[in-house]
Amino acid sequence: MQKLSAKFGEFTETHYLCDDFTLLQTMETKFKRLDHKSLVALLLVITRMIKADSRIDASEIQKLMVLERQYNFDHTLMTEASRLTLSEAIKQLRTLDVPTRHQILESLTELGSTDRILERHEALLLLTLRYCLLDDDWQKCDVVSSHISHRSGDLGTYIIYFETEDNEAIHREIFDEWELMKLMLQQNGLQFFFVEHIVQSLCKQDPVIIKKMLEYFAPTKTDQQIDHLYARMEEMDSSTFCQQVFVRSMQLTDLRNSRPSLLINLGSTDLLRIEITDTPQAHIRKFLDDYNRQASPGMTAVRPLDNENHLGHFSYYGYYRDFFNLLVQSEPKESRIVLWPNKSEFEFPQIGRSLRLNQQEASLYSLILVYTYKYNKKGLPLCYSPEQRKIEALYRTIYCRKKFVETEDVIFPDNLAPIRAKIEKKMRDQLDGLDNIEDFIPRNERREGFYRIAAPLKMVCVRPDIRQSEVSIADFEW
Repeated sequence: MQKLSAKFGEFTETHYLCDDFTLLQTMETKFKRLDHKSLVALLLVITRMIKADSRIDASEIQKLMVLERQYNFDHTLMTEASRLTLSEAIKQLRTLDVPTRHQILESLTELGSTDRILERHEALLLLTLRYCLLDDDWQKCDVVSSHISHRSGDLGTYIIYFETEDNEAIHREIFDEWELMKLMLQQNGLQFFFVEHIVQSLCKQDPVIIKKMLEYFAPTKTDQQIDHLYARMEEMDSSTFCQQVFVRSMQLTDLRNSRPSLLINLGSTDLLRIEITDTPQAHIRKFLDDYNRQASPGMTAVRPLDNENHLGHFSYYGYYRDFFNLLVQSEPKESRIVLWPNKSEFEFPQIGRSLRLNQQEASLYSLILVYTYKYNKKGLPLCYSPEQRKIEALYRTIYCRKKFVETEDVIFPDNLAPIRAKIEKKMRDQLDGLDNIEDFIPRNERREGFYRIAAPLKMVCVRPDIRQSEVSIADFEW
């Protein structure tokens, strides 16, 4: 890397094949003080920019060869860049100072415009970088990347409503503004994917036709099972779809605890996430205004797409295909968790199994659940916090209810990590086959300093004793 850094510090007059690489030479001179990790991240973004329009000419390969020779972008550096995801590259570039990030965006914009046309996908990538690299007081944005390619993301550009728990208020806002939002997006060649609207449209169809279609999708199913699939379709919702497709299938674990958001696919592995802090329509309108300003005139004006499920017509491509595939696949073995205050066991009734922990593990796990859903709702702090006495007192209370000992004899553990690791190992050993097991394993998500559980609140209950029925953990007093 010393040789590479020295090379970046030089400026020599070189004849380039195209203005692209005069610009690239200027970029390297401008960013000569970038550290190694930032150089790798910048190289990843440059290559994504070159490939954004899905066309690679022989001249572009020649340009890359020139860049490789001039700046010693050897195979080691290129390999490092190829292993990065767009999300990782953006996180690294965000460590740079704001003026440098502005310079990067300006140079990438010039690079994308060297042919005098900023194509739709180039504009979307640049807009994503601008949203994520420059702070925006009005909306929160980031990129989530999967190491698993998901082909639905290649079939058009979608805006997907994402949630992990039902949010009826946002649902009503989307339904109220559906026609306007659909028109705005279709005029720009974009599609809005909202599971509740898909279900509503399908339920208006002739049930006989829908069931016959499901029979073709799942020919091994009996008539009774087809009826069950139809009932599942009527109950499908955004939270179920998003958890299965994005969190589990694509393994986008960063979305596990995400607030309601709009996801915009940037290809088969990357999604721009815009957290909904205003109305969905307000976010969509802002995105479209910025998108149209970023792209060259005429590049976003494409033939409107009709993605409605009219009578006798069904969309079966992209994420619509995922909807039907999720519907007809084997029903996932999922369960809620039931805590017993006086036991060190945790029931998972839908699969008929229990998690058995020792006293210390059971008390810590219960404490994590309580802090995830009842108190600060962020999770249990890993390090000493201002409310440490309250945490330790509650831990002793939980421990004593399970063990029937005096509180003075109970000591709060100094190091939580080894105990958390043992809890995870026992969960994986004892709950093998539970499809939503990842939702119940305590984690320090995004390194925020809290152990928390990802399962929705409705999946966590307490059974005070054998004579009483279950209550939500948020309503139970320890």
